[in-house]
Amino acid sequence: MNRSPTAPSFASNQSDLARILGVSRQLVAYHCKQPGSPGRRPDGRYPVADWRDYFAAFGRLSARGGIDPESYKDRFLVLSLAFLGEHLPACVDSALAPLKLSGPKLDRAAVRLWTALAQTVCNALPNDETASVPIIVPEAIKKIAAKRKIDLSDVDTLLS
Repeated sequence: MNRSPTAPSFASNQSDLARILGVSRQLVAYHCKQPGSPGRRPDGRYPVADWRDYFAAFGRLSARGGIDPESYKDRFLVLSLAFLGEHLPACVDSALAPLKLSGPKLDRAAVRLWTALAQTVCNALPNDETASVPIIVPEAIKKIAAKRKIDLSDVDTLLS
């Protein structure tokens, strides 16, 4: 983990620790109460390196220090994909209604659109992130695929 050579070894209070680590004081205060946290030394000082390792283990700090916005972005992408997958069939029906397409064509369009979005999300995630942030085929997409006998093996390969 990258540590600045000028970073202090100890912080005198929770606010200083939060400032050094690039997190909020509230986050430090919350974790101070948790079992297994580094706590503070008998003299009242907080060991910066121990706290940095503790937060890194919890995924709250990146190797650069500070909260890692990329991990939240990745989770947001995956959660958005799951939410969208549940609502996509109705959206496709509404959007393509003027074309007067049959039910099977609308269903195939919804599954293909979700599959394309899943591919885009997988490509946006770092390679090591796909295992820790699983992408799951939404039930609405699974139901359509089963009803219309659409093969989702390409999606399973993509997500594994």
